[in-house]
Amino acid sequence: MEQKQLKYTIKIFGEGYTEWFYFDHLRTSNKFKFTVEPDMPQQSKSSYKKRLKLIDQELKKNIQERANAIFLITDLDDISSKPKELDEYHKKKEIYKNKGVIFIESHPCIEIWFWYHFQSQFKKSSFLTYDEIKTKLRDFLPLYDKTEKYYSKNKQFRDLIMTDLKNRENAIKNGLKSCTYDRIDGEVCNYSEMFKAIHYFRLLKKFCELDSILKEDLRISISLSLKIEDHKCMKIYSNKTELCTFKYSDKGTLKLNCGTTCWNINDTMRLEDNPAFIEPISKLLKASI
Repeated sequence: MEQKQLKYTIKIFGEGYTEWFYFDHLRTSNKFKFTVEPDMPQQSKSSYKKRLKLIDQELKKNIQERANAIFLITDLDDISSKPKELDEYHKKKEIYKNKGVIFIESHPCIEIWFWYHFQSQFKKSSFLTYDEIKTKLRDFLPLYDKTEKYYSKNKQFRDLIMTDLKNRENAIKNGLKSCTYDRIDGEVCNYSEMFKAIHYFRLLKKFCELDSILKEDLRISISLSLKIEDHKCMKIYSNKTELCTFKYSDKGTLKLNCGTTCWNINDTMRLEDNPAFIEPISKLLKASI
């Protein structure tokens, strides 16, 4: 049975080359369906205000033409050093979050996320600038540089940041802990929310796996739809009836809820390898048709 591609689009509005190459590589290597906006940055960095204008254009589209999800990726190093601009940023953030835009922040910059790839345990850090974190990052990526040439040509970066799954899990774990660190007033604490995007992509991948199991393995003819709440929870429906929910815990563990039963799901395994899943979900789906 031919599997139809999930018609679900994501637009990611990043600052510059770094975000573009990172997400573009994730898209191609994992066959995720999303676009990075703008396509290829003409300048090395774009302000969040300019990107909000692009997001405004997207939000004005008809609901059928608009992206299903919109991400704004932002480094806070420059913004956080200017109290008035930081206050304005927070106000705009609340406005656009209410419109469904998902904000993904890194302080001081996305390089803290790369640094987390090499930390087996979370370490509280207080880097203020890109130059400070770059010095530490070069302990693991000696030639690291924020340039188009580096991202497109450096094999070490691709292997250790883009391909190594263990390193990625380190980054996710450290990113989660960085966002829940109990800060003292006035304390500078770095953090990255890049794990939100990874979680979102994985939820979509789980939807595709479930759809494939039902249609190809179990031969159940059913039309599924989904709704993702922020990056944490995905509800799956058939004919407006909620069938099951995938949800990330605060510690980043993905769980499947189906009725009153809940299973932990290993992100790296196929759902059909979990016999506890197939029987209850197939019965539930057959009963709902």
